[in-house]
Amino acid sequence: MASDSGRVIIVGAGPAGLLLALLLAQEGVNVDVVEAQGEIDSRPRGAGYGPAAVTVLRRAGVLNTIIDRGLKPDSFTWRKLDGTVIGRLSGLNRKNDIGGFVMLTVYDLAVVLWEALNDLPNAKVHWGHKVVSVGQDELSAWVECENGESLKGDFVVGCDGGGSSVRKCLFGTDFPGKTLDSIIVATNVRYDFAKHGWEDSNWIVDPEHWAVVAHIERNGTWRVSYGERPGLSHEDLQNGMADKLRRILPGSPRPDQYKVERFSPYVLHQRCVERMRVGRILLAADAAHLNNPMGGLGLTTGISDVSGLADCLCGIFDGKAQVDILDEYDRIRRDIYWNVTNQVSTRNLERIMKTPEELIKSQDPFFSLLDNAEDPEVFDKIEKNDMQLLVDFKQFYKSTTNGLANGDMNLVPWDRLVRYVSAKTGKVRLGDPIMKGSTDIDQLVANCALKVWVLEGDDWVRAVRTGEIEEVREILSPLSATEVPIIRCTGLNYLAHIAESKMDIPKNPTLFIKPGQAIGHPRAPIPVPKLSQAKCDYEGELTIVIGKDCKNVTEKDALDFVAGYVAGNDVSCRDWQLEKEKAGMMPQWCFGKSFDKYAPIGPAIVSTKVLGDAGGLRLTTHVNGELRQEANTSDLCFGVRRLVSFFSTGQTLQAGSLIMTGTPDGVAAVMNPPKWLQDGDEVVVEIENIGKLRNIIKFE
Repeated sequence: MASDSGRVIIVGAGPAGLLLALLLAQEGVNVDVVEAQGEIDSRPRGAGYGPAAVTVLRRAGVLNTIIDRGLKPDSFTWRKLDGTVIGRLSGLNRKNDIGGFVMLTVYDLAVVLWEALNDLPNAKVHWGHKVVSVGQDELSAWVECENGESLKGDFVVGCDGGGSSVRKCLFGTDFPGKTLDSIIVATNVRYDFAKHGWEDSNWIVDPEHWAVVAHIERNGTWRVSYGERPGLSHEDLQNGMADKLRRILPGSPRPDQYKVERFSPYVLHQRCVERMRVGRILLAADAAHLNNPMGGLGLTTGISDVSGLADCLCGIFDGKAQVDILDEYDRIRRDIYWNVTNQVSTRNLERIMKTPEELIKSQDPFFSLLDNAEDPEVFDKIEKNDMQLLVDFKQFYKSTTNGLANGDMNLVPWDRLVRYVSAKTGKVRLGDPIMKGSTDIDQLVANCALKVWVLEGDDWVRAVRTGEIEEVREILSPLSATEVPIIRCTGLNYLAHIAESKMDIPKNPTLFIKPGQAIGHPRAPIPVPKLSQAKCDYEGELTIVIGKDCKNVTEKDALDFVAGYVAGNDVSCRDWQLEKEKAGMMPQWCFGKSFDKYAPIGPAIVSTKVLGDAGGLRLTTHVNGELRQEANTSDLCFGVRRLVSFFSTGQTLQAGSLIMTGTPDGVAAVMNPPKWLQDGDEVVVEIENIGKLRNIIKFE
């Protein structure tokens, strides 16, 4: 049983929000649900639930009520526009104890969940509470409502649908994906389909008049959802409805032969947020992702979201899981959307937008299954595919953790961090760049088009979004020189660079250091002292940013202490590094690499949530547009985990420390003849998914 000290604020009293509230409250978690409307939304939306959703609803103890009030369809049928059957799948509910399919309107499902929730003393629904802002600190999160009330808990979860106010507070209008070139009109219709021999669920295959017709209520109500071209007004759609229904409904009835009870057109999207977790604020279901309704995957995916999230939150409150289990929720649920929900729903829609002849000839893998529709293995395969949507997050519980009691947040709450000069105030601030339409921060800065979500906190590691958006006047190094205790550098770490240097592959990483004062800004000059102008060289490098003090770290745990990565340039004076009359009898790698601004970094710190161990990233260095270095981080002799582990052996890596991971082949020193950097040269180091570090060489 979860600790009664836990409290979760859920925004949205639709099926997803109410189901999450029910699952949490049943485990003893205190729950407040806030809903903008004064009652449950009654607009016609989805009505079908697959095996994964049915499994969760059974777990919540509401499945029997849902079945009593709804329907269990036995078959799916694909038809031509004239009603001719071209495919049928029967026996959908042959296993009554598991899986199966259920039909009940979203409105009626929400009513069932609300009734169950009302029986629990630790749950409350606040109707008429429109959320206008969200906030958080290290230990709590809260919502503020239009009526002046605010509610605070350990976490906030946005389950408030496609127009989610929580999502907009976090990301503004940024909602990656696409809007489809079709709209759908959902209607509830009373008509006697049975006398025409129609089964409970029917798909109309036609390029112009595609539709889904399903029996959704025991009282004889059917959901008829059909496609229309975009751009039509609400009035146009209503005026055209009679003609559409005449074509779709069997018997080509007149309007006086059926009754339309509800009419709701809406736009189709395939979209998913870049993050379903921002610190203690989470998103689920339609607030996090949207897809077309073909196959009921929106409902089933949303229900699967909240099932997994409930397990994560209960694990945290019980002390069975650390807070970073929510990163697994974020990663896995987004992967499931893109790899399952998005793809399957897209294929479902494309299938009925063909001509029947095209569909039959297409050898569509799913449609081909209908040739063996009576084979039990066909149903097992369909159920197995649907159950991919459901993940048991209890597998990520850790028996030795203290859960929420230790206050352990994810190492950093942001995906990308920039330090910048505000165009509005001229102050230096931290931000999470808004990447809509472009991932090139350098180009956005050049075009004066970079905007950021403002970050604030005790330090850069714990900085969280304030909800404020600012325009950037100038971008700075993500960390200032005073925030970098030391820069550890790795020599000879790319296999090709080792080969060009005619050296043996080392058994252990080679270490040298630069001072924090060597930090330089992106898009800023690199001052080259007179004594180092003869043989100035570049070294483009992936650079690790340590986010938490550590010592004697194992390779397995190394990433727990890495905040993220930046692009770096280990600017080097080769004569002071290698020539005996300057460097001495032994080559030395510190003096000639440690001048002020000889370690520019940027443009942003990209967190390990985005890049993991930074494997497989393309790295290039251009000088005046000429490609000088090109490599992949998979060519590293010693990877990120090994470097963090080795360099922490017997010594503390302090937060803010950098580890430059070494440079690939192509430095100026080994060219024939060497192409040393000259006054005015432009050097651009670019690392895939991190960005460009651009600097001009300036001889003093």
